Amino acid sequence: VMLPANTHKLLKSYLYNRKFSVRCNSALSDEYIIRAGVPQGSVLGPTLYLIYTADIPISRQLTTSTFADDTAILSRSRCPKQATAQLAAHLVAVEKWLSDWRIE
Repeated sequence: VMLPANTHKLLKSYLYNRKFSVRCNSALSDEYIIRAGVPQGSVLGPTLYLIYTADIPISRQLTTSTFADDTAILSRSRCPKQATAQLAAHLVAVEKWLSDWRIE
């Protein structure tokens, strides 16, 4: 996605150098850098996720639905064996896509 320089700069500052720590009772861990993902519960989070995943593989035999950071892939086949085969074949493409984009 091509963005104006100012928008790119704003999004970069929003997503980079984020840190977290864990508090358990009175103990506080060291800070760690968040290396991937969008801020949970943020207003921009769902929109950024949709942009990031806009090129997820699709198939004519399957329905792919996304909401926020959840994705469901459904078969329309009434035959369980055919549905299983379609989903298994499609998941190979999805696994490669996830790996290419470093999504876990």
